[in-house]
Amino acid sequence: MIFRKKTNPYELAIGETERGKELARFCAEHDIRSYCEIGCNVGSTAKCVAEILPPSADMHLFDIEPNIEITRKLLETVTDRPNIHFYGNTLKLRDSYCWKLMDFVRQGQPVFDYIYIDGAHDLTIDGFAFMLVDRLLQPNGYIEFDDYDWTFGGSNIMRRYPETAKWYTQKQIDTPQIAMIVDSLVRTDPRYTEIMKDRLFQKTSA
Repeated sequence: MIFRKKTNPYELAIGETERGKELARFCAEHDIRSYCEIGCNVGSTAKCVAEILPPSADMHLFDIEPNIEITRKLLETVTDRPNIHFYGNTLKLRDSYCWKLMDFVRQGQPVFDYIYIDGAHDLTIDGFAFMLVDRLLQPNGYIEFDDYDWTFGGSNIMRRYPETAKWYTQKQIDTPQIAMIVDSLVRTDPRYTEIMKDRLFQKTSA
């Protein structure tokens, strides 16, 4: 997620690591050949996936540049696979991974079999990111959303980054914005079938 920082960047959050192992097993069992992670943070989930995906599979990792560098260094300690691609965006307020995703869209063809979104948790960023990755997800591919119920107000973001209150209304601070995306954009689309409640969906047609 955009705001997350850890005192020790190599400390793997237990929750992220456990979900990463489950995700990695799912990818291996379903022969995922092109994996995309949006919001890789310090690389906990990406590490699990890198250790289990077949060597020929591609990984595409998106986040802010500091997190990308942390993730790159972490993955260098566990794998020498050459087909991990890193896409960092700056910390400028209006920059995001959506610019990198748009580059893929402009190439004009689906490229990913599995997309894991654990990014900004912001409707204006991740809502648009979903519209972009929908064009990039192969038919029968999977898209996963982390933190369905997460809110800015219910997290420690407001304490650690008090300027957040200047960016959002109180309603936006209290609203689970990922839930809005899942409920209004994904569940209402007949091309998507829910595999794991509030989290994992399969795109059943182009």
